Amino acid sequence: MSNDNKYILEQIVSQEHQKNAPKLKKDQYFEVFSAEQILKMGAFDLDPEQIRSGIVGQVQPDGGVDSLYVFVNRKLIREDTDLAQFKGQQLAMELLITQSKNSGGFQEVVITKLKDFTENCLRLNSDLSKVPTQLYSQSLLDAIERFHTIYRAALSFRPSLSIRFFYASLGEQVEPNVELRRDLLLKECRELFSTADCSFEFVGAKKLLQWFQRSPTKTTSLEASKSMSWSGFGTAYLCLVPLRKFYEFITDSDKNNALRGHIFEANVRDYQGQVAVNKEIRTSLAASGSEEFWWLNNGITIIASKVTASGDIFSITEPLIVNGLQTSFEIYSHFRQPNVSDDKRTILVRLIENTVPQSVDRIIKATNNQTAIPRVWLHATEDIQRKIESALRAVDLYYDRRKNYHRNQGIPATKIVSIPYLAQALAAIVLQKPDDARARPTTVAERNYE
Repeated sequence: MSNDNKYILEQIVSQEHQKNAPKLKKDQYFEVFSAEQILKMGAFDLDPEQIRSGIVGQVQPDGGVDSLYVFVNRKLIREDTDLAQFKGQQLAMELLITQSKNSGGFQEVVITKLKDFTENCLRLNSDLSKVPTQLYSQSLLDAIERFHTIYRAALSFRPSLSIRFFYASLGEQVEPNVELRRDLLLKECRELFSTADCSFEFVGAKKLLQWFQRSPTKTTSLEASKSMSWSGFGTAYLCLVPLRKFYEFITDSDKNNALRGHIFEANVRDYQGQVAVNKEIRTSLAASGSEEFWWLNNGITIIASKVTASGDIFSITEPLIVNGLQTSFEIYSHFRQPNVSDDKRTILVRLIENTVPQSVDRIIKATNNQTAIPRVWLHATEDIQRKIESALRAVDLYYDRRKNYHRNQGIPATKIVSIPYLAQALAAIVLQKPDDARARPTTVAERNYE
């Protein structure tokens, strides 16, 4: 059976290689493919450009690390990430380190290199300026420096930290000596980060195949206690949803109740942490008095491509929470706490079925303009962005004004252009600022938009 898995996986990787990145070498694409599956199963909703940003093994020497990703509160940290956005938030940090071998079997030498990397670079008191660049590339050292900077600054606030190693290959059998090397690596990691959750996973052909075949869930159920339909301008519902049921709607039970990040992609605001309104929401959730929660809260707005009702149970296809992100995150945090009693209170949810892109954009813009937010966050809804979308479509390219929209439709990555990628290209070619484009992949559009 393992040989069958290996053969099928090799065929899939070959097809995906030709479709998404034919210019990469076979081994290089396997690194990208493996990282994508690992991130997907961790419920990290990254686009192809973000996935590539963590690939460090294609710049030699890699020190045994093919890809490295740092997440803070489930958000990817990159070169120009503004750490001020996390001010006032309790930090949950995750460090993902992968090694991928496009060959059968798992080798001792791979884990030995990872252990050396942990001792030389990952330890918090490492002087990275003295680490030999003959062993570790500058891009890898830069990524580790970002992790060190964030973690050191947050230490006094007792952040949680998870360090996860993944070793992917086309093999299945793990020899006892390889497992022993893994145990030694984890022992070293736990000694260096005594409060961290450290783990190591072997990812063979069978597991990669299963992960690849698991597509993102597009239809999710939402159970209301009361609802009212409205069809004056299309299909819409007003729902009173129990808080616990809403928590279940925004989390994935198959992934340890991780937040479904993709359903918030249309919300142009980000979680604001310890601002006054969030403290008030938190206080309301913690209080179990006589007041209904929806009396004290503006509620949630969800748009979807299709909504099917069976009584007060709704099947929602491609849901997007366009307003209510702050409330959603506070509800998520509330029910993640231990010993939270059953809460009978409800939240008001506006559920709108709409497949007209222009109407969706107007809803997003209107619901988010009710509070003061930076104008740059609303650019994706502007007319010029639609013109760019049409122009690129004329040359068989797809403009991702909404993250991963076209990827989820099965469009090859080689045909997808994201807003950050286009901004980088324009900054480098038109403005003649390649250094700015490279150093600020996520903020170059804001700096040079006009």
